[in-house]
Parts: sequence; structure tokens; C-alpha cells
Amino acid sequence: MKFRIFAGLAFVAIALQFPASALADGPAKRKQKLQTNQLVAMLPVSDGVVTLHVQRFFNEALPSVLAGNKGMLADVIAKIDAMKQKTGIDIRSFEYVAAGVVVKPVNGKQHDFEPVVIARGNVDTDKLIAAAKTAANGKYREERFGDKVIYIFPAKEIADVNKPANADPNAVKMVDKLMGHALSEVAVSAISPNTIVFGKPERVRETIEAKTRVGSDLVELLNRKEFVVANMASKVPTGLGAFLPLEDDNLGKSLDSIRYIFGSMDVAAGTAIMNVTARTEKNADAQNLFETLDGLKAVGGMLLGGSKRPDQQLYARLISNAKLSKIGTDVGLDLSIPQSDMDELVAILTKKK
Repeated sequence: MKFRIFAGLAFVAIALQFPASALADGPAKRKQKLQTNQLVAMLPVSDGVVTLHVQRFFNEALPSVLAGNKGMLADVIAKIDAMKQKTGIDIRSFEYVAAGVVVKPVNGKQHDFEPVVIARGNVDTDKLIAAAKTAANGKYREERFGDKVIYIFPAKEIADVNKPANADPNAVKMVDKLMGHALSEVAVSAISPNTIVFGKPERVRETIEAKTRVGSDLVELLNRKEFVVANMASKVPTGLGAFLPLEDDNLGKSLDSIRYIFGSMDVAAGTAIMNVTARTEKNADAQNLFETLDGLKAVGGMLLGGSKRPDQQLYARLISNAKLSKIGTDVGLDLSIPQSDMDELVAILTKKK
């Protein structure tokens, strides 16, 4: 059902970007934004950028998101601990991450996403790379770029060798699809003693070369919202409709008018708060998008509001809590999800079919 798919996508976005910054004071947030902006300034030209406060995600966000599923939370932590034991790498040691992605069309509405990630924290990058080389069992090659060394690993081959015997078939299929395209190889290089870059080899080379930068348009949008655990900004020159299989022509035309998407996530008093803003080229496009989304919201609430099914009642509450706004060429969506609804949403999405 489309509403379940929408709810799933909304939850994934919140799970990836769920912050706990309500009590952080102004100077602390400004310092955090400065740290992430420094990493963003190192990224090569990108179509989309995400910044993440890693330690808050693992220490506060993840436990909050999975509060209703302690078993899954324990499993995630166990896997992180196992990776630390096998490779010496503890991803929880990082503090800040900035990721940039370039989107390239392949066939029709299919696209390849070419990422690069810069991470900084209380780590020793030489030790991290040494651990990665040991885990790869010699299956890597080196490239020199000035005074930097780039280590390139056959990610798919290593993943196949280390695939768990009881791995989820759906997860394996998703990883295989990802590795078969954009990330068949992963490159890693140390930028400084506590900062590392990794991702698609071409993107890592671009980062080391430092000949291009993230556009000022994306940087400005990235900073429009107060820094939380995650902020994002992206441009979609061909329109968002190119990325979604839509049957509704009106919705497709409205989404095609979107040129930028930006937003942030937060949590306060046990409520997850998500903001996503779409920017169109013309005021008329924004008005049409607002009216289309407002109409869908009304219809969805009407169809689900009288249902006796718990899942549809939850979706009806999510739709009711969603607030739409329009300022100039910007159309904003604000969604608040209390902890009780978050627990129920996790239970629905993790229920075995």
C-alpha cells in the first residue's frame, strides 16, 4: 500500500538523521556546525550533501528509534562490536560525518549514486587503514596522489567472502545491487591524523585533488536550519519525478517542478520532528505543489481516518500531524511523531511477512 511505503520512507529518513540536541546550548551548536562545515568544504562538487553527528546517532538516536524493539537494538550493537573485534574499527569513535553524492542517470528512471564520505573523530586514521588492510587479507591496491596514498578495496569480493551464513536474503540482495554498481570498489585515504575519506574511487580522488567544491547554493541551504544530528540539502535539476514511479500525472508534474530539497531532523520531549522543504523555480509551481500535497493529505486522512486497523490508524495520525506551508517558492512539510507512534511504526516495519 502506498501509505505504508510512504511511512517506511519517512521512518528511514528519521532513523538515519534522528538527533537529540534540544538541550545543547548556542555556542555548542555553533561549534558543531563549524566542524561539519569544515568537512563539507573538503567535499568535491556534489548533487546532495548530508551532515551527521555520529555519536549522538549511536548513543541517543538509535536507542530512541529502537526503544520498542530491544532485540533489534542489541543485534545492531552486537554487529558493531563484532566489526570492532575483527577489524579494529569502531565506527562509534567518529564524531562528525559529511557525505556528498553525485547522481548519474543509467537507463530510464534508473540512477547510480556515487558517494564520498569524510569522517572525523577521536581516531587514528593510520591505524584504521592498517586494520582495513588486514581485514582485506591483502586484497587491495595503492595509488599515490601527491603526498597522499589511496587504498582501493574490492568491496563486493570482500563482502561475499565475509557474508554471514544466516544473512537476511533481502539485505544481501540490496547490498549486491549496491556493490554491483556504484560501490563495486571502495577507496580509503587519510586526510589528516583524525580525518578520513572513503567512497567510490573516482570521488575519493576528486576529494584529494580538491579542484572542485560543493556549490554555494547547497551550502546555503544546508545551513538554513539549525545544526542537529543531521542536515541535508540536494538539487534535482531534472525534477524529483524522475526518481519516482508515479501514476498520477498531476503529482508527477508538481514533483518535476522541484529544483532543491533541504531539511533537518530533531527530537524534543520524546517527539521526533522532521522538516523537509522543496524549492521550485516559480511561485506558481510552488502553489501547485502545495495544493497537490494538501489534496493528497486530505484524501489520505479521509480514507484512513475511519479504519479500525491499527496500522492504518497510525498512518492516519501521521498524515494528520503533517503540517504543510508555503513561503514564496518554498513548500515545507513538518512532521512530528511521538515516541508511542514511533514504537508502533518500528513494530509494523519490522514485522515478518
